[in-house]
Amino acid sequence: MGERGFYEEISSIPGAGDGHINIATNDLNAYALKVRGNSMAPAIRDGWFVLVEPNAAPAVGEYVLVKMLDGQKMVKELLYQRSDCIEVLSVNSGERQTIYVDELDSVQAVSAVVSPSKWKPD
Repeated sequence: MGERGFYEEISSIPGAGDGHINIATNDLNAYALKVRGNSMAPAIRDGWFVLVEPNAAPAVGEYVLVKMLDGQKMVKELLYQRSDCIEVLSVNSGERQTIYVDELDSVQAVSAVVSPSKWKPD
């Protein structure tokens, strides 16, 4: 999930992907993403999954999916959230990035990091 924002988005429609992960959630709009890249290693490894709960409030100190208006998408640690910006962190490099709200499409809570063995084909 490096600076160019790599992950595999199977489908944004619940139940329309090519598989599922075995994990419980109360968010009816929850979905999983397969991570590509090493910017969050060793916390989130290339090929692992994250469970995104778009209806949950993102919390400082936790991982979030950041979607930018320019199409860039990334998973990062949320350091702080203000009225005009957020600051996020890449775990492996310690690089901090400030993103202004006029650049953001959305910030969604990542509620779990899931190993590849939990993915099952439909």
